[in-house]
Amino acid sequence: MAEIKHTTTKGAIVLALLCTIFIATGQLFYKLGSEKIVDFISLFNLFVFIGLFSYFLGSILYILALKKGELSVILPLLALNYVWVALLSIIFLGEAVNLLRWSGISLVVVGVIIIGTGGGHGN
Repeated sequence: MAEIKHTTTKGAIVLALLCTIFIATGQLFYKLGSEKIVDFISLFNLFVFIGLFSYFLGSILYILALKKGELSVILPLLALNYVWVALLSIIFLGEAVNLLRWSGISLVVVGVIIIGTGGGHGN
């Protein structure tokens, strides 16, 4: 039986990882913007717009990653958003992440590593 060629490039993985950082940053700005909402008009505040722009950049990077890689490898990498959001929430929002959440985040990281290193090989 012929081995299936791995078609996801390292560049695609880097683009996907950058995508997750921009999307997580967008989430942070959405949270900051949500705290400024008092009526419909205030929904359109600077933090919300920065969040939208960050999401837009993340989407562009995601599309470029998909051009160079397999969907079944690239999409699971987006789960790293959970890691970045937890870190950003601690650093910028002073949120507490308990041991149970860290355990879940660790499982996400392990899953992403397994899929990222084994994806595309047909195994």
